[in-house]
Amino acid sequence: MTALVEIRNVSKVYERGKQKVEVLHHIDLDVQKQDFVALMGPSGSGKTTLLNLIGGLDVPTSGELTVLGHQVAALSRRERAELRLRSIGFVFQAYNLVPVLTAVENVEFVLELQGLGKERRDRARAVLQELGLADLADRRPSELSGGQQQRVALARA
Repeated sequence: MTALVEIRNVSKVYERGKQKVEVLHHIDLDVQKQDFVALMGPSGSGKTTLLNLIGGLDVPTSGELTVLGHQVAALSRRERAELRLRSIGFVFQAYNLVPVLTAVENVEFVLELQGLGKERRDRARAVLQELGLADLADRRPSELSGGQQQRVALARA
């Protein structure tokens, strides 16, 4: 069986001026379909960096990273964005909801990018209902609690 995520000898180095900071050092990891994986570690240990690599937001400095059969480093920025749009759901730590859009519009926005037509509003409302947010669908992020904002971000992902 092919893994959804295959990481082989991956390292990530950031340059800050003349200083090089190696955040990930020769990581190996496989994630199979239906695996449940938790990344744990202290602040600064590379958890977010690893997620950014898997999500194609960044590319490794060295090693091989394959996500859903795609070599991430070989993909263009546009191809990585397409992979995220079609196949990877992200819930960011800061949620990144669009403040001028309602909860349903924040969810609907991604569906529009995916090319859905008129049914996208109904689908967005259905997902919000599943997450217990049906009565809050027309509120803006500033009118929602942190937990409610997180559920909107989950619905969008």
